[in-house]
Amino acid sequence: MKKDEFENWMVEKEHKARTTASQYANSIDLISEHYSQQTNKKVDLYDKPDIFLIKKLVSAYGIGGKYKNIGENGNGKKGHGTVRAAIAAYARFLEYKKERNGNPDENIEEPNNENIINSFIDEGNLKHSMVEKLEELFPGYKMFRKQNEKTGLLVLENTSKNELLIIELKVGSADSNVLPSILDYCGSISKEFPNKGIKGVIIAGEIDESLVNACSNPLIDIGVMKYQMKINLEK
Repeated sequence: MKKDEFENWMVEKEHKARTTASQYANSIDLISEHYSQQTNKKVDLYDKPDIFLIKKLVSAYGIGGKYKNIGENGNGKKGHGTVRAAIAAYARFLEYKKERNGNPDENIEEPNNENIINSFIDEGNLKHSMVEKLEELFPGYKMFRKQNEKTGLLVLENTSKNELLIIELKVGSADSNVLPSILDYCGSISKEFPNKGIKGVIIAGEIDESLVNACSNPLIDIGVMKYQMKINLEK
C-alpha cells in the first residue's frame, strides 16, 4: 500500500484539498509511530494494512477513545482533530478498495466480539440503519421525505412544532465542504414549505474542526452530531 495512493484517493473520491489530503496521509505515519510505541511492536499502517485493526484505531483515536489526545506534534496539544479525521478516512479508503478489488493487499484477521465504529460502506447503508431507529433517535419526528436511497439526505417532520428537520448523513468524517449541499437543500425546502420551520443537522462519524467552526456562524442554522453505531459479532 502506497501513501500517495491514499492521498490521491482523498483528492479524487472525497474531493479534499491537496493540502488536507497530504496532512491526513502524513497523520497515518504519526499514528503508526505512536501505536508502535504503545505496543512495543513496529507497526506501519501502510504496509499490508489490517482493516480490522484500522477500525479499532478509528475508535481508539476518536473522541472519547484511549488515544484521543494524540496530535500532530505527538503530545496532544494540537492537531488531534486531523488525526481523528485521517484514521477515519483511511478506514473508508480500505473499505473502498475491498469493495472494488476483493482483498486490498491487507492481512485479514478474524474479528473478535468487539464494537466496530464507523464501519458503514456508504450513506445509503447508514441511512437504512438510522431509519430503523428513527423514533428512538429523534423523538417526536416522523419520516417526511427519504430522497434518493443512495444519498445521505433525510427529511423528518415534527407536526406538533410544524417543523421540518433536514438531515445530511456522511460516512466517516465531515468537514466544511458538506455545508453547501445541505444549505442549498434547506433553501429549496423552505421555498416549497414556506409555513414550516426548517432546521438542519449534519451527522457523521467524525466532525472536522472546520465544520464546527463554520456552523458556529450565527447566520447558519445548521447543527452537527456524531454517530456511534455498535455492532456485536458472535460466533
